[in-house]
Amino acid sequence: MPITVIYLSLPSRVSAFCAVTPERGVIIVDAQASQVTQMTAIARELGYLLFDDLKGHEESTEARHAGLPPMDLAPLLAPALNPDAVAAFFERSHYDSRIERMAEAFATVMLERKITLRAPDRHRLSLTF
Repeated sequence: MPITVIYLSLPSRVSAFCAVTPERGVIIVDAQASQVTQMTAIARELGYLLFDDLKGHEESTEARHAGLPPMDLAPLLAPALNPDAVAAFFERSHYDSRIERMAEAFATVMLERKITLRAPDRHRLSLTF
């Protein structure tokens, strides 16, 4: 499935979110965030696209969004989309769910590999493997 990354100005508490259409995955990233925050957010959202079924999350809305219900965020983040569909993408947050931990671990490993691959190979081991 192709994935498109779109940079938009997002509310201060949101660095990124993802959505899936029948044709593609979409990651919306805060255009005002630092490059490090953007890279981390994209990696984490890729993890969600890989692991999140968006079903069975039992957390309260208040716990997930620091008091901002998804239905209030939906028109701010994606005014052209159905608010119910957008709100469904915010049914996860924090690290007390398995999907959150998997997405965060995926992002961490992915960014560590990116850093490792960009670093000079002092021992020339990458030439061996």
